[in-house]
Amino acid sequence: NNFNFNNIKCPSPSKSNEQGANAIFVKGSSTTAINNITISGCKLKNIVAGHSEVISVDGNCTNITIKDTSVTSSDLKGNIGICICGNYGTCSNKSLDRPRHVTISNCNVSNCKSPYDPGSAYGIYVDGGEDVKIFNNVVTNCEGGIEIGAEQHNSHLSGRETENIKV
Repeated sequence: NNFNFNNIKCPSPSKSNEQGANAIFVKGSSTTAINNITISGCKLKNIVAGHSEVISVDGNCTNITIKDTSVTSSDLKGNIGICICGNYGTCSNKSLDRPRHVTISNCNVSNCKSPYDPGSAYGIYVDGGEDVKIFNNVVTNCEGGIEIGAEQHNSHLSGRETENIKV
């Protein structure tokens, strides 16, 4: 809680080899879930995430809260601000390979611009999550506001679809 991260930068954000630099990355790769994590009161500035996200929650994670946090990049290359993603093969058990029971509230996200795929950087993105609540957030000057997707729904890695998302 109450961390400040400044000037974390991927060395080559637009290269096609998918270089990335997360400021905060919660990665549930085990069949035992990462559980009861709160990210609160953080300020993340000038993050150049490349092919990553500024805050990322991926794989087998449950009961995650992201609140009262700001994400901004003055050089407009922050990529996705807050990402909840699953079904990418992070956890070997397909049925557990996605974040569940996540709340994102009272966050300010701004200036998310993709350095490699113009138009694809959203302030808040849910891709493969389950039971996610998104409320009282402000997203400004991004390529998109809030996106709900299921990129891996037809993939060999896919567990289940994105479901029960409330905005």
